[in-house]
Amino acid sequence: MATKIGVIGLGAMGSLYAHHLLKGGYEVVGCDLDAAHAAALENEGGEVAVSPQKTADSAEILITSLPSLAALEAVIGGKDGIIRGGREGQILIDTCTLKVTDKVALGERMAEAGRVFLDAPISGTPPMVADLKASLYVSGDEGAYTTCKPVIEAFTGSNFYVGPVGDASKMKILANYLVGVHTVAAAECMVLGMKAGLDPALIHGVLPNGAGGSTMLKVRGEYMAKSDYRYEDGTIFDIIRKDASIISEYAAELNAPINLFAAARQTFNSAVALGLNHMELAAVCRAVAPAAGSERDLAGQSDSAAKGQYWCSAVGVWTLCRRNEMQVQPKRGEHGLLSSQPTIRELTQCCSSIFSNIMHAHHPIHSFCGCLPARKI
Repeated sequence: MATKIGVIGLGAMGSLYAHHLLKGGYEVVGCDLDAAHAAALENEGGEVAVSPQKTADSAEILITSLPSLAALEAVIGGKDGIIRGGREGQILIDTCTLKVTDKVALGERMAEAGRVFLDAPISGTPPMVADLKASLYVSGDEGAYTTCKPVIEAFTGSNFYVGPVGDASKMKILANYLVGVHTVAAAECMVLGMKAGLDPALIHGVLPNGAGGSTMLKVRGEYMAKSDYRYEDGTIFDIIRKDASIISEYAAELNAPINLFAAARQTFNSAVALGLNHMELAAVCRAVAPAAGSERDLAGQSDSAAKGQYWCSAVGVWTLCRRNEMQVQPKRGEHGLLSSQPTIRELTQCCSSIFSNIMHAHHPIHSFCGCLPARKI
């Protein structure tokens, strides 16, 4: 009889875990707050449970893929949490990225309930997980890791045991540091190359194979080369911003400088302020390009539509300022309506005016960078 695996959280990553496990011959039972995600598992041949507790009752090994500490705490110890069901010694492989101290505390909570907690954040984008190229860093009981290794190998390209609970999260912080820096470096490199007259497809075809290559240049450089940042899930910027806070706070605790990452983080903030946060993270290239005086059409979208999207974000910032009683006037068209096709110069002037008012009113910079909702055009 096949081992039954419980997957809790069937979003962008968890759904891929379930898919690979089913293909690998495992039985899968899962649950998710989104009925559409649960239905997708059922359509693939998996079983749907109504709660984490019921998932634990049905499965031998559990995997979580959740967006926040609050979600994971509810799944573990909530009224329908996994420690309310399941069995003594049941193993949970937690693939979430959270603070080290949070993972250690959750490991202790699981141990008190007679369960085994493996801190096992995954490193890889959804396409990498889909292609079985992602890596899992695992920490916790080494015997439990050995037991789960065949399961882990079914949905990852590589995996590493790195020590006691918390050490895998430390390793993931290092990995995410590099993801952030390398993604922005790839964007700046791509824009520089295009300014120099090189074809972006040629840049992407050549550089990843040399000494300057990186996984982010290879994976996200493809989006940049095509100027196609469409991303169905639309949450990757939320994830990088959460992870950026974790990295920055942890480095501060250890008094370790992270100058390159701090600079990269501001570029991600700029991308969000430009309304690009519903796209793939590679869209940070669209935030770098205007500073270099470089503009390209988005794949499937005219440049005028892209400018309209940026203008909507600028208007969003203007609205924020108005709510704080800052006197900023938006540009208006000939009929008194907001212009839908401003130039980059007009956008720069508008945003500079808004920025000046924010600073004059002693508002923190995040009032300008990174607090706007996505505005899709």
